[in-house]
Amino acid sequence: MKLDHIENVAISLDTLKGLEETINDLLEENISMLMEYPSDNASVKFRANRLADKLLALASAMIATNKATKQELQLGINALLKGGEK
Repeated sequence: MKLDHIENVAISLDTLKGLEETINDLLEENISMLMEYPSDNASVKFRANRLADKLLALASAMIATNKATKQELQLGINALLKGGEK
């Protein structure tokens, strides 16, 4: 893999990070719409709360995965720059 390909991957990860943070921010700002879903049906309210919890967990997991991937990429770049594979 050439260094420019690695740089392109890093740029893509930065773009994904921005998208993930936007999703997370939107969820956090608007979570009350799901948590306080206007329904008299307890089952519907429960499902809306579960959806909110799952969406927040998904957004957090995406951010954490992106961070871990970026760290792995940096380790790979460092190994390439040192001229060896570990």
